[in-house]
Amino acid sequence: VEGLRKRYIPREGDVVVGIVTQRMGEVYKVDIRAPMPAYLPHLAFNAATKRNRPIIEVGSLVCARVQAARPDLDTELTCMDPETKKPWAT
Repeated sequence: VEGLRKRYIPREGDVVVGIVTQRMGEVYKVDIRAPMPAYLPHLAFNAATKRNRPIIEVGSLVCARVQAARPDLDTELTCMDPETKKPWAT
């Protein structure tokens, strides 16, 4: 366990809890306390389609898995379980 004053460095496969800070076109911007913002696409939920996608309000907490983490680009999140493809919350 490290001190709380350091920034979190995301790694692929990590499960994180973040706060939705902005809703943009096809993604949600999520604060996971990392140096760069994280993005959660609307279609990163099980059974989500362009017509049937989740609506998450700004300020909501989300639990997601880091799908892509690159030091020079923003972090991408997903809410799908990679093994079962079932939603994390039913």
